[in-house]
Amino acid sequence: MISFAGSYWTDVDDPWIGGKDDNGNDHFSWIGSGEPLLGPEVSSYWSSGEPDHEDWDGRDKDCVYLFHFNEKLRTSKCSNSRPFICEKY
Repeated sequence: MISFAGSYWTDVDDPWIGGKDDNGNDHFSWIGSGEPLLGPEVSSYWSSGEPDHEDWDGRDKDCVYLFHFNEKLRTSKCSNSRPFICEKY
């Protein structure tokens, strides 16, 4: 699914995909199912150095988007405006 979505969105801004750290405890999961986005079974989905929980300004990066360059997951502040390919949170 991630590969398909990444190739589909290469010509637009990198989209939100429905992953979030809901309670600020650095445990990312899918919004709908609650299944984890951390751990050995999903570590290959993340870009190198991700998930990175804090931005350069010290603010939490609690939402997950798909980075079209390498079709991997990255984190960003939820207040950033992006297209989405999931149910809007």
